[in-house]
Amino acid sequence: MKFFSKTFKLLNLDFNFVKSGSTVLINRLLGILFGYLFVLYVSRVYGAATVGVYTICYTILQVTANLGRCGTDVYMLQKASYLYPARDSKLKQYFKKSTRIAIIVSLLLTAILVITSQWVAKTFLDASYTYAILAVAIGILPLAMINIYGAVLNGMESFSKFSFSTNTSIYLFSGIFLLIASIFTNQDWIVFYSLSFGVVFTLLLGHVWVRDGLRKLDYTTTHERIDEGWPKILKQSYPMMLTASILFLVNWTDSLMLGIMKDNESVGLYSVASRIANVLILIPYSLNSVAAPKFAKDFSKGIVSVSALKKVKKMSFLTTLALVIPIILGGHLILSIFGPEFTDSYYCLVILAIGFLVRNYFGPSTYILQMSNNQDLLWKCILFGLILNIILNYLLIPSYGIEGAAVASAISIISWYLVAYTLAMKKIKPLIKSGQ
Repeated sequence: MKFFSKTFKLLNLDFNFVKSGSTVLINRLLGILFGYLFVLYVSRVYGAATVGVYTICYTILQVTANLGRCGTDVYMLQKASYLYPARDSKLKQYFKKSTRIAIIVSLLLTAILVITSQWVAKTFLDASYTYAILAVAIGILPLAMINIYGAVLNGMESFSKFSFSTNTSIYLFSGIFLLIASIFTNQDWIVFYSLSFGVVFTLLLGHVWVRDGLRKLDYTTTHERIDEGWPKILKQSYPMMLTASILFLVNWTDSLMLGIMKDNESVGLYSVASRIANVLILIPYSLNSVAAPKFAKDFSKGIVSVSALKKVKKMSFLTTLALVIPIILGGHLILSIFGPEFTDSYYCLVILAIGFLVRNYFGPSTYILQMSNNQDLLWKCILFGLILNIILNYLLIPSYGIEGAAVASAISIISWYLVAYTLAMKKIKPLIKSGQ
């Protein structure tokens, strides 16, 4: 506790900020918990193959929804952050233009996925799973809108609503619908429609919350209309979409390539191991979220606090190490919770855990690049990681299966984080002396 208290004192954090950060973290933890329970139920009732199909379908849904929103979620976060505190009614104009872009692009992508559903199913799964692709196509527009609504709520500083709608509610409502539907049928199609139901219900909830927030704007004062048309908005939002898309593909390339080069059961086994390993990013995520305002404030003054960077880096590594040890020692037991066949992914889990441990050693390098206005360097680092991951997966999966995919993931993520860390340190080097 003394170690943590000293760090918080060093970062000069106020209670309200820590409270808000804790709210976001708790909802993220709940989202992961509900996600685990959802996958656990599917694995127990329908088996590893259905988990694999579900994983690939959810990946397709997230990729298309990310393309559908065109980066307008981050764009709206920027606008809401400074317009909402002033209750400036121009925020509603920006919101309308951004959502119109997302609606048009998302509907176009939905139509494309529906038309090509049989080909997509045959390529990534099997032609018999065309119904699963059609089921998740329903969720493209709602999921794209959820992220935009979440960004607006975040900009409005409605942190509990933002974190609940973007982290917790989809799996919560999907799970409820799945349990209810299971009473009437045991067909696996309800798994995929449950996902779409959870997304649609979350959209309705987010719509109500954002509508209530926009009603608090000052409409009594006449404002001139915004001069930013769709081309200008897209020009600003496109790089944000590019970064998010590449990062998402890095995280899901393994599952997609396993689906293509192996079978659905391999995807299911890898998915569970990956979900468990992702627990290792939660504490570093919370530390970076809490430390980010301090770093941003320092950068605005042209200084860098080396001691703060070292503290966050040290805490990220040590807390990850404390979790890696029990995962390695008790991995078989943890995996057996999902079913006896999932213990086959033990070595996959160990490889991924070690990869995250090394990754977390490099600390908040991605945050440093973002806050120092070096986003172009960040997406190039992530693109490097994606290309490396694809090449390694192609070489290793045929011979080593899920263990090969885990090695590819670990090497690629360590590599691009190392490059990002090197570039981040180079960028802040001129500012270090003044911040010591």
